[in-house]
Amino acid sequence: MKRYTERAKTKLDYQWELRRVYGLEEFSAVEGELRAWAAVSSWTSGDGPKTIFFDAVAWLRERSVLLPGVTTLARLVQVRDEVTKRL
Repeated sequence: MKRYTERAKTKLDYQWELRRVYGLEEFSAVEGELRAWAAVSSWTSGDGPKTIFFDAVAWLRERSVLLPGVTTLARLVQVRDEVTKRL
């Protein structure tokens, strides 16, 4: 039982099962589109990173995408910093 969480494939098994059962799309398939959406949202709204983060979660849910880990999504939302520098 102790080694169960150490098995590298365990995490993937759960992701595959969730995608299969609920018909969810892989995050990697929409990551570029979400990054572009976040950039446009940052440019036009002036919202802070917290708002963009929660809006990104809603964007992913609307498109039936399996949500990535929090740190992955937080890194993606940092596109706001790039937009701010451009501005």
